[in-house]
Amino acid sequence: MDVYLGRQPIFGRRLEVRGYELLFRHGDTGAAGVLEGDRATSQVLLNACTELGLERVVGDRVAYVNLTRSFLVGRYPMPLAPDRVVLEVLEGQTVDAELIRGIEQLRSRGYRIALDDFDPNSEDAGLLGLADIVKLDCRALSAELLERTVHTLGPKGMELLAEKVETLEDFERCRELGFDTFQGYFLSRPKNLHARTIPPNMVALLRLLSSLQDPDAEVEQIQSLVGQDVSLSYRLLRHINSASYALRQQLGSVREAVVYLGLARVRNLASLFLLARLDGRPSELIVTAMLRARMCELLALEAEMHRPDTHFTVGLLSALDALMECPIDVLLEHLPLAEPVRAALLHREGPLGETLACALAYESGDWDAVKCSSLSAQSIRGTFLDAVSCVERTRADATTQAA
Repeated sequence: MDVYLGRQPIFGRRLEVRGYELLFRHGDTGAAGVLEGDRATSQVLLNACTELGLERVVGDRVAYVNLTRSFLVGRYPMPLAPDRVVLEVLEGQTVDAELIRGIEQLRSRGYRIALDDFDPNSEDAGLLGLADIVKLDCRALSAELLERTVHTLGPKGMELLAEKVETLEDFERCRELGFDTFQGYFLSRPKNLHARTIPPNMVALLRLLSSLQDPDAEVEQIQSLVGQDVSLSYRLLRHINSASYALRQQLGSVREAVVYLGLARVRNLASLFLLARLDGRPSELIVTAMLRARMCELLALEAEMHRPDTHFTVGLLSALDALMECPIDVLLEHLPLAEPVRAALLHREGPLGETLACALAYESGDWDAVKCSSLSAQSIRGTFLDAVSCVERTRADATTQAA
């Protein structure tokens, strides 16, 4: 999922950055788009707090956020701490008892209030007693009105911020008038921030996948995780009891499956079935993940590498970015994987990265890159064919179960 947020710096008199105004954006063009006010404010707060992260957006500076009436009067919660944000009261608000009471409550909690695009001849003048910062549009107000307003407000002890500073002349004039802070195209145009995040409907799935792949998870934890998910435990047991495993007797619980197959195999099979739940994804992506996982495992077995099950994990997770439509580095932030696994997925490093690179090269037909340890081309081809056979059996079992 793509997340966008506009950010324009606010400068002090020595051109040091004092904070950033956060602006709604709906794409990478830099345009704000059309969105109802409450939703736009909510989206800015959500993107700043959770999706992008406030530290990444403003660092140790302060965020300036435009608020609609619904936020000012307390109908919606304020997720940012008072020391990290300045709340801007948009111009043209109906100044009544409800609004004044809401702003007073915000100030009592430690929030600083700024009046945006303040016009001394409008209703906004009724909010001056509640303001810590007043933003004046140096282009919208006449030179005479701007000077008179600055001289009137200056002695009241509130910070004066000059908006729409678009030329050197604007900046010098506003600084001479006594403005404390400055914002505008002359100093810096808004920058559009962009990030790819995990789609909301996949967060729960990734959390479960994360728990399954946690290298510190104990047997009891894995049994509990799988057992609590009725659909997952049902599919897992159906698969293990299928013809693929040729069991002498049917297994009736996840615990029995762990005892028979081992924790690593159950962990990886459960992860595979989780990925198969993703709606709207081509079924061939799941087949690709299964094929890579099995081939990596077989390559490790053939080359007598340590922990073939971990090679299975690497192959399986290598398709996660395509399945979740999110960059692998973003997804790995949510998975507590061992460093060798992360290095293999991100950089194809180490023995794990070697088997993954070999499987990917074979998959794409890049024969010059098909190599793994001391294995011959014939051995590598054999692992691929065995992996294909294994995947086909799994698909056949799944089709039989569905019927």
